[in-house]
Amino acid sequence: MNSNQWNQIFQHTPMGMLVLSLEGQVVHCNPSATAFWGEQICCQPELDLPAIMEISLSELINRFKDNDEPLIRTQQLKILNRLPKAANPSAWVRFTLSPIRDDAGLLTEILVSQQDISDEIYSRQVIENTAQGVSAISGQGFFESLVTHLARIFDAKYAFIGLLNDPDSAHREIKTLALSANGTIADNFSYALKDTPCDNVYGQDTCAICEGVQELYPDDILLQEMQIEGYIGAPIFDPQGNPLGIMVVLDTKPLERIEQVTSILEIFAARAGAEIQRLAAEEQIHRMAYEDYLTHLPNRASLYQELQSLKNSAKAGEPEPHSALFMIDLDHFKTINDALGHDVGDEIIRKAGERLRQKLPEEVFISRIGGDEFVVLQTNKQAGTDTREVELLAEKILYLLSQPFQIGDRIINIGASIGVVLFPQTNLADNYSELDLMRYADIALYQAKSAGRERCVIYSPEHQQEVNDRLEIERGLRDALQHDQLKIFMQPQVNPQGKALGAEVLLRWEHPEKGMIPPFRFIPIAEETGLILRIGNWVLDKTLEMLSNWQQNDSPSPAVVSVNVSAWQFSQPDFVHQTRSLCAKWQISPMRIVLEVTETALLRDITETRMKLEALRQEGFRISLDDFGTGYSSLAYLRDLPLDELKIDKSFIDEVQPGSRQPLVESMIAIGKHMKMDVVAEGVETADQAEQLEQMGCVIYQGYHFARPMPAEELPLWIENQTSLA
Repeated sequence: MNSNQWNQIFQHTPMGMLVLSLEGQVVHCNPSATAFWGEQICCQPELDLPAIMEISLSELINRFKDNDEPLIRTQQLKILNRLPKAANPSAWVRFTLSPIRDDAGLLTEILVSQQDISDEIYSRQVIENTAQGVSAISGQGFFESLVTHLARIFDAKYAFIGLLNDPDSAHREIKTLALSANGTIADNFSYALKDTPCDNVYGQDTCAICEGVQELYPDDILLQEMQIEGYIGAPIFDPQGNPLGIMVVLDTKPLERIEQVTSILEIFAARAGAEIQRLAAEEQIHRMAYEDYLTHLPNRASLYQELQSLKNSAKAGEPEPHSALFMIDLDHFKTINDALGHDVGDEIIRKAGERLRQKLPEEVFISRIGGDEFVVLQTNKQAGTDTREVELLAEKILYLLSQPFQIGDRIINIGASIGVVLFPQTNLADNYSELDLMRYADIALYQAKSAGRERCVIYSPEHQQEVNDRLEIERGLRDALQHDQLKIFMQPQVNPQGKALGAEVLLRWEHPEKGMIPPFRFIPIAEETGLILRIGNWVLDKTLEMLSNWQQNDSPSPAVVSVNVSAWQFSQPDFVHQTRSLCAKWQISPMRIVLEVTETALLRDITETRMKLEALRQEGFRISLDDFGTGYSSLAYLRDLPLDELKIDKSFIDEVQPGSRQPLVESMIAIGKHMKMDVVAEGVETADQAEQLEQMGCVIYQGYHFARPMPAEELPLWIENQTSLA
């Protein structure tokens, strides 16, 4: 190549080229180099290129004395001190140095070719920052990393991710999820979307305004206060295309390279949308695991976590806070749920949870642990638990839940019982667990219910003994069924003259060690454990066997016998068939049997109940509604159900006293007569009561005034004696 050709290449190549003397001065430069460094580059002593490339001139000359291999150096100019005034201090430059030799092969000059690779470096940094910004970090750290790298890519002062506070509100407001300001994470803030560039971004398209954004949006006070010049924002969507929020970059100087990085911003926005959705799904899963679906209160698992955290604080060296755990059970809920349906029951549960959440102090922990049971956890980190403080909170809970619930057009009164355990306590086991605390509270709750409901009992170790006694009764009942310890008693039902019209079958338990155990001690336990089903079948079988023996021996016996039927028995699909079969087995006419059922048994499923009652009456059985007035009677049910008899509960008869009117009892008797039912008064204990009841129109009595319950085998003799007295 001749010198003319070389000069043509040197002058017209777009790459900057300089020739250095062995003294380090620029002796030649092409137009591209002049444009980069300035007009005075040649022979300018201030431009020490070897120093700029961080290599001494002597090292450079020594390298090229016997070596023709080019030397390549890449440098960002702004980190250096000695720069010509015209050079771009932020540029990245790739220098390629090659030796120039004479015909004898001696080094005479050094050729320096330069290339501005700022865009290449920038693209590489964008890729690296993008990779880091969408790395495996999750949660809040992910969003903070995202905006930090976003601001770095744009070399901007501010970058943030914002979500719409309330999508359903007419006043749309953005709340930042993460904000980078001046290279650090700053506090989040909220602002109205109206009259801001973000209003054109949310749910729409990416918006880029390189400069002059304040002039375009003069009503955006935030832009004015932050002195924003350049703006770029991208919408954030979920995978279904629903808008979630926005991602924004702001700077006090005009933004550059917007076309190059808009796609990067959109990648970030897409990644942010995916993370927001993932966190929302994670939160939903957490809610499903730790939140009650019906009341949206914390559930049992969440309660256990709370109790565990209290214990962990003690393990960490802090004293365990003094706390009180209130276990709350709605009274009579099962009866209402069965009678009125699960939709009504669910609404009561929802309203009870809402009432507790709204009316109890914010610092207490409230959870629904299942069914109609709630737990309130009261913690006092400053001092020991004050029993009076516990009692006051219990009183407030009882009051709240005693207020009527309006469900549709129904007004329902329900009430509650509470068991409380205080912890830590010296009278509890040293290493009690969360399950132990729940068990202690449940024991206290059982005591509250046994004591008449609608009250609070604080657990003490003595209650454990009562539970043990209860378990002993349960075990003993199983033995009693196997070893013939249950005894049939009967109490006559008479007319005003004392003549036996019938008798009610009663049950007694003759324990070999504890003697005669009354029904109120073991019947509730039998009902709770399901043993009542076996006991009820046994009672009916034994009663029919006894009637059969009296019938065969021509012994005096009541015309009809009333047998109590538990809700468990009545709910059995084969109850009608089994009852009919037992009568056939002992050859007893169904017309001699009155089946006493409670409202709880009847109101489980009205349609099924009506079918069963009609089938029983077709067989000849008579049906009596026991404990009338103590449950949730409805005249509609009484009208629609095929019943033969009403039994007025003893609690109402006790109120019948000389000189006082009893409109409620009178109404019950009138209802029975109007519906053509017999009315039996239970618990008649005085002559005055019998006289007043007769005046009211009730002529069938059962009670101590006429006869106490007696072993069934003694009833024929009692009837015989009464007959002889008449």
